[in-house]
Amino acid sequence: MFLKEVRINGFKSFADPTQLSLEPGVTAIVGPNGCGKSNIADCIRWVLGEQSAKALRGGKMQDVIFEGTDQRKPHSICEVSLLFSDCEKELGEGFHEVEIKRSVVRDGGSSYYINGKSCRLKDIGKLFMDTGVGQVSYSFMVQGQIDQILSSNPAERRIIFEEAAGITRYKAQRKEALNKLSHVDANLARVTDVIEEVSRQIGSLRRQASKALRYKRISHRLKHLDLALSSHEFSEIRASLDSASQHSKEFTHKVDELRRSVSTQEEALETKRESRTQLYSDLENSQQHIFDLRSKRDQADNQVKFAKSRIEDTGHRLEQIDRDLQGLDKRQEDIKNRSEGDDAVRQQQLNIMGSSDEVFQSRTDELSEVQERIAGAEARIQNERRLIIEEEASVSRLRSDVSHLEVALKTDEVKQSTLHEDITRLVEEITAVESELTRIGKRKANLETEREETDKGLEVSAKTSERLLSHFRDLQVEIQDMDRQLARMAAHLNVLNDLNKKFEGFSEGAKALMQGRIDAVVDASEFGLLAKSIQVDSKHTRAVEALLGASLDSLLVDSAEIAQTVVKQLEVRKLGKACLQFPVKSLKVGSVKDVPEFLIPAVSVVKADDFRTSRALESVLAGCYLCEDLDAFLAFWKDTPDFAFSRVASLSGNSVDRRGWFTGGHSKNEPDSILERSNQIRDLKSKIEKLENDLEARRKTARGVDEELTKAKEAHEALKQRLQEIHREESVLGSETRTAEASLEKGKERLALMEKNIAEIKATHGQYAEKLQNAQENLVQAETQLESRRKNVTQIEENLRVLREEREQKREALSEVRVELAAKKQQLESLERSLQEMKDQLVEIESLRLQRNEEKDRLKTQSVQLARQVEEQQALSVEVVKELEVAQTESNQLRESLMEQEKEISALEANLSEVRKSLQEYEASLNKEAIVLAEKKSQMRYLAEEIMREYDLELTDIDWRREYFLANQKLVEKLALDLEDEEAEAPDPEEAPQISEPTSEDIESVEEPDWEPVKAEVDRLRKKLHSMGPVNLVAIEEYAELRERHDFLKTQSDDLWNSKEQLLAAIDDINQTSLAQFKETFRQVRDNFIYTFDKLFGGGKADLALLDSEDPLESGIEIVAQPPGTRLKSISLLSGGQKTMTAVALLFAIYMVKPSPFCLLDELDAPLDEANIGRFVEILRQFTKHSQFLIITHNKRTIASADTIYGVTMQERGVSKVLSMRFNRDAGVTEEVELVGVGS
Repeated sequence: MFLKEVRINGFKSFADPTQLSLEPGVTAIVGPNGCGKSNIADCIRWVLGEQSAKALRGGKMQDVIFEGTDQRKPHSICEVSLLFSDCEKELGEGFHEVEIKRSVVRDGGSSYYINGKSCRLKDIGKLFMDTGVGQVSYSFMVQGQIDQILSSNPAERRIIFEEAAGITRYKAQRKEALNKLSHVDANLARVTDVIEEVSRQIGSLRRQASKALRYKRISHRLKHLDLALSSHEFSEIRASLDSASQHSKEFTHKVDELRRSVSTQEEALETKRESRTQLYSDLENSQQHIFDLRSKRDQADNQVKFAKSRIEDTGHRLEQIDRDLQGLDKRQEDIKNRSEGDDAVRQQQLNIMGSSDEVFQSRTDELSEVQERIAGAEARIQNERRLIIEEEASVSRLRSDVSHLEVALKTDEVKQSTLHEDITRLVEEITAVESELTRIGKRKANLETEREETDKGLEVSAKTSERLLSHFRDLQVEIQDMDRQLARMAAHLNVLNDLNKKFEGFSEGAKALMQGRIDAVVDASEFGLLAKSIQVDSKHTRAVEALLGASLDSLLVDSAEIAQTVVKQLEVRKLGKACLQFPVKSLKVGSVKDVPEFLIPAVSVVKADDFRTSRALESVLAGCYLCEDLDAFLAFWKDTPDFAFSRVASLSGNSVDRRGWFTGGHSKNEPDSILERSNQIRDLKSKIEKLENDLEARRKTARGVDEELTKAKEAHEALKQRLQEIHREESVLGSETRTAEASLEKGKERLALMEKNIAEIKATHGQYAEKLQNAQENLVQAETQLESRRKNVTQIEENLRVLREEREQKREALSEVRVELAAKKQQLESLERSLQEMKDQLVEIESLRLQRNEEKDRLKTQSVQLARQVEEQQALSVEVVKELEVAQTESNQLRESLMEQEKEISALEANLSEVRKSLQEYEASLNKEAIVLAEKKSQMRYLAEEIMREYDLELTDIDWRREYFLANQKLVEKLALDLEDEEAEAPDPEEAPQISEPTSEDIESVEEPDWEPVKAEVDRLRKKLHSMGPVNLVAIEEYAELRERHDFLKTQSDDLWNSKEQLLAAIDDINQTSLAQFKETFRQVRDNFIYTFDKLFGGGKADLALLDSEDPLESGIEIVAQPPGTRLKSISLLSGGQKTMTAVALLFAIYMVKPSPFCLLDELDAPLDEANIGRFVEILRQFTKHSQFLIITHNKRTIASADTIYGVTMQERGVSKVLSMRFNRDAGVTEEVELVGVGS
């Protein structure tokens, strides 16, 4: 067997899943300090069951879980598994590979597994027991633990030797056997005590079992007759109940129908209310649509008015343009005419030359001045006309704004009017809803008050029911206690009566006489027992018994002759002796006057039942006295020796007679005397009578409390039903409230929205009015300014005309001057310039004409557009009016539908109210029927409860014919108990009395009896049972069980003794086997230790010794180690290297006897020098064919000797990684190493 694989996940620094694949031979684990090498050793020890966190270098077991780093989160679980291979030899044929695994979570839970199946740590320990593998074995050797191995006490050191000897399993078996032995001894002691106790109880149960059987015979007939009678009564009540149930079902059916009708109508009403709400919403939307249509119509009408106004203005402007064009045409014609004239003159003046230059220049300057003035006027008029166009556009815009504002104001007024109407109607609706809510609120308040009162009533009724139930249970407990007390007293009385019937305490002769065994000679009725015919107080009982002595059980006869005859018959028949008392004269005693006060005549404290007994007492007790203390009487007698008496007795029973005979003292286990028994019987009868009266009173009280409890429960149920009705009505009101509140909320929201709209409209209306006023003022101002500017243009045009006339005059004058003063050439040039000016004027006129035509075309287009807009808006207005009529019709229809819906809702509410009223009436009738049913059911329940309480049977399952048939059957008794002679006929308690089950033919053959005699017989049997007093009904079973238990316990006791002998024998065998194996193994290890020590040290002395050779199995082991050249007395004085070499020598000495499948050495070679390392490596290689070695080391020579090397690194801080190399030794140690993949 060898360790094939180690899998680590989350253990200490191994955060990632890591797998180490191991091979037989030497595996070295290397790496720098702190990289996590020793964590591999810890994880192997941990998975094998190490329970000490300190041994794993931690504070608690959860410390082995990866705690996280700066870059990694901590793990919540860690797991380690070991895979062993080739296990058949050590673990059995069923195991080739075995995997063990351990996991732990942060909450402390730990789990173990073998081959994937959950197991216990104990199972792992058992699996590897005596294999050298385990948490405490020689397969682990750590540098820091060398001192613990060598320096531990001898007793702890022997554990390794026991593992090597293979006796660990035997020691575990021995420990288990010793534990079992202690349990067997404890069980034997308990069983013995129980057997003694059971033996004491058996005798008492015999008598009780006999009486129980007699009781069962009577109770059998009583039970079946009572069941038959109760079943008959139950059937009669049930028949009447069926009729009442039918009525109740009819009412229930009607109530259910009405409730369904109420539910249906409520649903319909709810649907109608939802429809009404929808109609309100539709009507509101319709009214809003009408309002929008009205606004749209008004807007269209205003647009038409505005467009017509614009068309009219456009027409005026077109007329003005036409006038302007006509003026331009006229001017153009004049200029053309003048141009033609001037052109003609120019042609004339071409031939005329000559003028005066000075006059010509003057006229020329004047003409130039006039032309400049004309040019300025024309510029001004062009500017004024441009401004007129702009002002006309402004006026047009202002008119449009005024029109829009007027439309908006009109629209706002319409909206305000409509909203005011809607608000008035909505306020009325809100008021109606609030009134409905007020009505619902009042009804809810009334229901809440009623519910609170009902809740209080329920609480009171619950407390009352609880109090009555508690009282009833207390009474039941008291009745049961009194029943038990009565049973005990009756049992005691029966025992005393049995003793009296058997004449216990009387002589054999008296018994024979009273039992009538000599009736042929003497009639037993002629005798009277003295003891049974007298009554004595308990205080004086012992004293009277002392005085009567043997006379206490005497028989009273009428004469001495009868006494003689009786005595002779007793002698002849050998029936024993008897004391007989016949009448004699009383003895003469001293006068009563001479009797001291402390003496009481005995006759005065004894009461006789008849004259014969009284006469006998006077004779027997003549001269007898009672006193508190005999010492006083003895002192008196000493002083008065002549005092005449027969006998004096103290209250404690001591007595002295005339002859000086003193009788007294104390007797152990003294049985009750005859008189004491009689007194006990009287006391018990008195107590039983009183207790029976008290018991009957308690039962009567319990029945009364039970009736009150039933009434309280019925009242509680009625209150619960009413509370349910209140809840249902509250639910309906809640639904109505939610609907009304939703409607109210929606109405208030609509009202708030309307008021907000009105406020917004008012605010907008004021702004519109202010804007309209400003716009109208601006329009008047703009129109005034436009008119003024037009007048100014007219004035400028008039001035321009005058200037042009003046210019013409100047030109004429210039022409004249030219003609007169200048040469014809100059006149010609002037004409040419005039012609050019006229051409310029024609161009200017043409330009104005074009402007006016363009404006005219634009205005015509605008007029056409405005006309089209008027048509569109008029068509739109017509369409809107049609839509408005349709919308108004729809709104009216919605109003009518809403009114119809309101009528339907009112009708539904009225109808629902009528149905609810009918429902209440039928529910009242149903409640009355329920009360009748409850009374019937109460009677049936009382009968059923009585039957259940008395017989633990369901009355509904009982057939009176069957019970009556069974009542007439007798019990079949099978076997007899081992009782006394007079009880030998009782049946065996192990088999209860049985009866034959009647067939269906038997039951059908039973005729209905007269139930009155049956009822009388039931009463008689019940009284008879009552007169028997309490009976232990389970005495038969208890006696059988007790006897069976006694036999069982005896068998158990025998088995325990046998087990004890077997355990002692097994322990002895284990000790012998363990001792033999331990001695042999110890001898071999000792010889091997001497050899390995010598080889490792090259000499020296070593030995192993048992401290207690008398008990090798418990003896400690002492190690002796003296390296060459030393004589050390203790191994604790060895150096570190010497201790290591000694531990290695001991390890290999054990391996020579029983090698472990694997051995883990954790830096064991650290203290060794080079020479010792060589010897260590050499001997290590010798054992590789027997065992697998895992070495954690830093030593190069140790690493070089390994077959496989695992390197542990910590490339990431706090996280260990593993790499491995395997040497190819077939090619030589110096060949390349092969990388072996390691899961990580």
